[in-house]
Amino acid sequence: MNKIISKRDIIFILILLAIALLFYFFAYKNIQNDGDIVKVTVNGELYDTYPLSEDREVDIVISGEVKNSFEIKDNAVHMCDADCPDKLCIKQGQISRDGQMIVCLPNKVVIEIESEEEDYVDSISK
Repeated sequence: MNKIISKRDIIFILILLAIALLFYFFAYKNIQNDGDIVKVTVNGELYDTYPLSEDREVDIVISGEVKNSFEIKDNAVHMCDADCPDKLCIKQGQISRDGQMIVCLPNKVVIEIESEEEDYVDSISK
């Protein structure tokens, strides 16, 4: 009673996997909106907001010193420079989608992308 997997079974499994991967990819892409606003907080307080559509370089000044610098370019944000020892915030790369963040823990700086569009979330899941 040895059952051997036939070529049809393998093809069927591969087609199901391809459909599942396509569904996951399109569902994930549709969950996150493109961002509109760059919100910067320092030590939990709002530092400033910037439109994501305008290219610029921004220095974050804390206690009279430039602690972090980030750049908004081509509807994306990335941390250019930081005076923290590990520079992990620079290594986080660029962000452009609603809800994405760059965090610099030593300087307590958070750069977050927000969308002006309202998310379609019901009151129970909020």
